[in-house]
Amino acid sequence: MPEEFRAIRPDEFDECLNLWATVFERVGRNYFLPYFYGDPRFKLEYTRVCVVDGKLVSAVQICERLVGVGVADIVMGGIANVATLPEYRGRGYSSRLLKDSIRVMRRCGFDFSLLFTGIQPFYERLGWKSVPMRYLMGKLRQNIKPLEMRGYVIRQRTDDDFPGIQAVYQAYNTARPLTVRRPTDYWKGYVQPRFGPPDNTIVAERGGTIIGYVFSPSDKDTFRISEIGCLPGQEACFDLLITYAAARARNMGAQGLWCNVPQEPHVLKALRKVSDELQLREYYSGMYRLIDIRTLGGRLMHELNLRARNNMLLSGAISLDTEFGSLELTVSDNQVNLGAHDPVHVQVSQEDLFSLIFGFKSADELQVKTTLEAHKIISALFPKQKPVFWGPDHF
Repeated sequence: MPEEFRAIRPDEFDECLNLWATVFERVGRNYFLPYFYGDPRFKLEYTRVCVVDGKLVSAVQICERLVGVGVADIVMGGIANVATLPEYRGRGYSSRLLKDSIRVMRRCGFDFSLLFTGIQPFYERLGWKSVPMRYLMGKLRQNIKPLEMRGYVIRQRTDDDFPGIQAVYQAYNTARPLTVRRPTDYWKGYVQPRFGPPDNTIVAERGGTIIGYVFSPSDKDTFRISEIGCLPGQEACFDLLITYAAARARNMGAQGLWCNVPQEPHVLKALRKVSDELQLREYYSGMYRLIDIRTLGGRLMHELNLRARNNMLLSGAISLDTEFGSLELTVSDNQVNLGAHDPVHVQVSQEDLFSLIFGFKSADELQVKTTLEAHKIISALFPKQKPVFWGPDHF
């Protein structure tokens, strides 16, 4: 039977949406509309399809995103909607489309790829590796009373609040690793639909200005925080937002707590007011893959130079060697350059490299084996941070 592996055509959008709705029936067809009609970075070549005898039977979506590492922007290819109709499974169609997607990302200048899955072995065969990400979980207290503070208004959001929420998001995540840069058209077309009904989001207002918000999708069993933020100096609003949202969730029957938030003092303090047995856990559903380590290194240069100057680094050269290439860096007079002559070679896995780049773990936590001088360079250039990949950006 004739098989085609190629980019989608405009007249196949409806057929592709129906395929995704069939395979992922729990979310429904409308969930997938922003991939074609709401994502400003969408291109036809980013949707890879398999067509058999004129029928679209398998598809994979590449979502282009700019994500931050301090002041640097790097290009990520999110892999989404990997799906094959049930009667066509077992023929390797998804694997071929994923290999095709890697070629497309390499050709289009992507630095790395990220996907989320519960079937890690399937993607490991093609080079993706799990990098542990951290979340908080606990039990909601029985009697949670919303806090009040003079001068603050805590309320459910309206559609008119999104510009204010966008401003808070940008301020809160300016230098936070792994967060997606969200221009206005991306907010309107892709992020806002993910926020869902107005009662999923609570805002804090002061003097007529939105100073903070919490996005907590409805869940009858668990109080979930999928995004949170505040303006600089307004961290006190987290107590108000979290107690308000937690009390509402408890009244609706929620007993557990699950939070994808940075482990920062004001956030942790607020969460401890509404929960018992708060624990930090790791989950492994996020899988990363290098696409082009050299372009990745080039885009990191501005941020790495800032870190070198702040740490007064001495001269040296290192090569972080992975299974998909090496990131060679030379430090001289507090200046970092890409490339190195006779560097200290440091063997790192992809998992370790991404943990360093995004600051999930320090070189000490990863137990990177190298010389003392090279260890100092790695620790200064890749310190531990508080990265988050927020829920509404998921693909």
